Amino acid sequence: MPCFVGDAGELQPCVLDHLRAQLAELDSRMADLARARAALGAIVASTTGTPAQQ
Repeated sequence: MPCFVGDAGELQPCVLDHLRAQLAELDSRMADLARARAALGAIVASTTGTPAQQ
């Protein structure tokens, strides 16, 4: 697969661009999940009077 591995075994730019895009998407999803987790933790804390588990 010439797009994936070059002559010396390094990743080609087309693959690196794809991997960078996937990393950015994962970072965005992780940030969304962290915000949702914080919001749910606040709801649990305000409802029960105890902080949510980490």
